[in-house]
Amino acid sequence: MRSLIFSILSLCVFNSAQAQIPKKAAKHFNQAITEYRGNNFQKAIDEIDKAVEKYPNFAKAYILRAEIGLTTKNLTLAIESYELAIDNLDVPSPSIYLSLGKAELHEGLYDDALGTFTTMLKEYQLEPKLKSIVMPLFERAKFSSHAVKNPVPFNPQNLGPKVNTIEDEYHPSLSLDGKTLIVTRKDKVGNNRYGKPLYKEDFYFSELKSDQWTPFKNLGKPLNTRDNEGAQSMSMDGRYMYFTACHRHDGIGSCDLYRSKKSEEGWGEAENLGKPLNAAAWDSQPYITSNNQNLYFISARTGGKGEKDIWLSKKNDDGEWMSPESLPFNTKGNELTPFIHPDGKTLYFASDYLPGMGGFDIFYIRKNDDGEWGEPVNLGFPINTLGDEYGLIVTPLGDLAFYSSNRMDGIGGLDIYYFDLYKEARPTAVLHVKGKTYDQKTKGGLETNIEIIELQTEDVVASATSEIGSGLYMAALPIDKDYAVNVSADGYLFYSENFSLKG
Repeated sequence: MRSLIFSILSLCVFNSAQAQIPKKAAKHFNQAITEYRGNNFQKAIDEIDKAVEKYPNFAKAYILRAEIGLTTKNLTLAIESYELAIDNLDVPSPSIYLSLGKAELHEGLYDDALGTFTTMLKEYQLEPKLKSIVMPLFERAKFSSHAVKNPVPFNPQNLGPKVNTIEDEYHPSLSLDGKTLIVTRKDKVGNNRYGKPLYKEDFYFSELKSDQWTPFKNLGKPLNTRDNEGAQSMSMDGRYMYFTACHRHDGIGSCDLYRSKKSEEGWGEAENLGKPLNAAAWDSQPYITSNNQNLYFISARTGGKGEKDIWLSKKNDDGEWMSPESLPFNTKGNELTPFIHPDGKTLYFASDYLPGMGGFDIFYIRKNDDGEWGEPVNLGFPINTLGDEYGLIVTPLGDLAFYSSNRMDGIGGLDIYYFDLYKEARPTAVLHVKGKTYDQKTKGGLETNIEIIELQTEDVVASATSEIGSGLYMAALPIDKDYAVNVSADGYLFYSENFSLKG
């Protein structure tokens, strides 16, 4: 920050043709610099105020005061001071406009920021590198200005004190039937030697009973350990949990993707998904598709387009994960929390680079009939705000969304909220189908492999493994299609049947 301040100050000396600065004003300004270097920010501001009282056209003093405003997060002071500096410079540098526009964006003054960046682009022949910085900010200001004037329907409801606590709850994931909610919670486990709190992340779950969510319970061992676990997704049949764990003895990178299988006894020991899914870099936030054939996740590995990208790995015919690919709509910035709806074509994610309201905004994107991705669409204001929004999931019917937010009406830090998703942002409605496979003679439940195929496209749209003992399974199917179901198990004849959800 300080190198930026004094490079701008020297730039202003070059670009301004101010009159001789009075000695008393210069003395106060030099003292302000001394106080700033000592982190005595209020004393520095006092000295600047004395300097500009002696010399109201003192542009360099206004710039220093603006930079102190940024350092102390007093954006009102920064914006006011940058504007005064511009008014008192014969030829203000583009850098001052850039700093002013950024401050206006962070303060939510979108119309003002749009005007500032428009001036930069019209009045200056910007170098390519600077223009590449300005253009995304200009697009963000333009989008935000329009979005605030055209809000989308939004009425978030806190899930309440049975689910949310004074601690952070985030990364919600929902079972296919909508009756089990699993989140990552940050629990305080003590203090370090300096008295600062220490936290660990664990999985918690709540069940929907009589239209009420039960109090959250810790999922316990072996899923939760002494270390951190989080950013989870369940397979549509409820049999597998994909999640992130960091710094484990079997890790490949700093954070890796893991999987645990559920049996009659509960969740089993987690296995590292290994290469090529995991790399030496940070890998996190997996989401498994309804057919269990595709895994979306976030990675900071090389070969992507930005710092953190959404990657997709597919299973080959042998059931092995293939090398993941960075998705075509990734940006130069960061993308987070991918959620692919059971309709198989609508993806929700967060980005800090695409035009949006603040830090991370939530977007959706759809595949066309040819399987190609369209253009990302911002969910709009006030779903997205000046702060960070991410981790959105949508129910199979597509009408209800869940996400985590630190809104002012919350119970703690990050809380889980739900809201009616407006029509344009909804995916294709999907039904959840429950069934049972059993031995024809004994009527006892069987563990079987189930594939459901859309007859028109011949695509596997859902796959599931029925439960040992009960033989129960669950799958997600888009409405208004014709299907075939194939069931296989060791020692049994292959079973197949067609059925229709037309109409």
